[in-house]
Formats: sequence, C-alpha cells, structure tokens
Amino acid sequence: EKIAEEATVLKEELHAALADVQKESQALKISAEAFTSDPCYLPKRQAVVQTARSLLTAVTRLLILADMVDVAYLLEHLTVVSKF
Repeated sequence: EKIAEEATVLKEELHAALADVQKESQALKISAEAFTSDPCYLPKRQAVVQTARSLLTAVTRLLILADMVDVAYLLEHLTVVSKF
C-alpha cells in the first residue's frame, strides 16, 4: 500500500493489483476453511489449488508493478544526475 501511495507512475494499476491480491487472499481463506472441513473431498482440494494459483498470479503481478515503479524512479534520478 505504501508503494502505491508514493508512486508517481502506475498508481491506478498498483491499487488495482493490490485489491486483486486482497480479493484472492480472502478467496483462499474461504476455500482453505472449506477444505479443512473435508480434506479427502477432491473438488475441495482442487478448489484450494486453483485459488492458491490465482493468489500467486495476483502477487506476482503486484511485485512486477512495484519493480516497474522502482525502475521508473531510478531512471528519473539517473536522468537528473546525468545532467550534472
């Protein structure tokens, strides 16, 4: 959240990615609770695996966007320094 607030670029994308991570995290919590009530039931196991994959995808997207913000920040400062 801190990176999204301080970002000068990709602000909306970061907020959307963060919301997606929170949504997928909540979905995994619900899916895992259902799975623990009946761990031998294959559809519940498959649901947990699929939800975990979705969360991993969302976290990966968020990390890539955060890295892009860092690169933009570094390039901006490199340009300023190179002018001296």
